[in-house]
Parts: sequence; C-alpha cells; structure tokens
Amino acid sequence: MKLRTLIMNAAALVTLGSAMPGNLSAGVITENLSGSYSSTDNDFWVGQSVTTPADGPWSDLSFNLISTSNSPYALGTLFLLTQAYSGTPAGLSSSTSGFVASTSSIVSGAWVFDSAVTVESSTTYYLYENAAFSDTEVLFGADPYAGGIAYESDSGASFYRIPEVDVQFQFQGTQAPSTPEPATAFSALFALGGIALLKRRKR
Repeated sequence: MKLRTLIMNAAALVTLGSAMPGNLSAGVITENLSGSYSSTDNDFWVGQSVTTPADGPWSDLSFNLISTSNSPYALGTLFLLTQAYSGTPAGLSSSTSGFVASTSSIVSGAWVFDSAVTVESSTTYYLYENAAFSDTEVLFGADPYAGGIAYESDSGASFYRIPEVDVQFQFQGTQAPSTPEPATAFSALFALGGIALLKRRKR
C-alpha cells in the first residue's frame, strides 16, 4: 500500500512539474545595429527579412527600425510574412501570400504584434511596412546582417530586393517555455517508482 502511495505521489509530482510553465525569457530574438547610412530618398517604404536562432519559439513580438537619432522607430502597420513579397505597400493585407500577422499598435517606437503571434526557431521571416518614410529617417548598413536582406519600395511601387543593404532593426520577443516530452515524464515516473521499491525492499 505504501509503495502504491509513493508511486501515485511521484506521478502527481511529475504531472505537476510538466504542467508548470518554464522560465520565460524576454529579449532580442535577432537584430542588426551595424551601419550608419541613411536614405537620401523621399517617399519610400522598407522591408527586411530576418532569420530566427535555434532556441525559440517566441511570442509577445515587437519590431523596430533605428532612426538617425539612434532611437527605435516605426510608422504605419508592419506585416509579418513567411515569404518574400513583391507587391506594393498598399497591397499588403491579411490576404497577402505567406501572411502570419500584422501589428496592432506602435509602442515606444516599436511595432507590437498581438501577444498570441508566435515565430518559430531557425526560420526566415519577411517584414514589410505600409507607411512612407522620408529622407534620413532610418539607418541602413552595407549588408552586415547574414540572416536576411532589405527591401524597398519607391513612390509606392512594388517592393524590390536590395541584397547589398540591411536596415538597422531589433526583433524582440518572449521565449516560450519548453514542455517536457511525454517520454521524459514517464521516465521520471518509473525512476521514482523504482527508488520507492528499492527502499521498501531494504526494509
């Protein structure tokens, strides 16, 4: 009876442990802060592809460009896609191919997505905004970011690739908790049951 009680208690502990959330880690997912070039154009729109590292997924996402005063900067609505987009800024919508989400607000110079939006590990995403920038508002670098490239639209025309350039940006989020695999939970259960059995035999 005692053995059965010990095993049941062990099972409860394993179940409880697997149900509890892990430590949440908020911070930068990926970024490019290199380069000091600013655009000399007026009436232009920008995009940037990014690649997430291997330790995701992440939620509570935000994204910002870097202004010429080295501050977070955002305009309009930002669209998160799983594929490159070659249409116009005005054509961005929830019907765009590869659409994942669009931002719900701008907070402290950063586009903010709904908290339920998630990005996965080791995945390339494409971000495009739909409001026109003017001369010298945001910073660029000469292709310092290995995980993606910049895109630009001039005068509202279709976005095109600029492979030799990246915008300065920060992509931030909260790292989702890891969930123990079922096999891990069962292994822990049997291990605890075995310890209880050995203790009973020693008595």
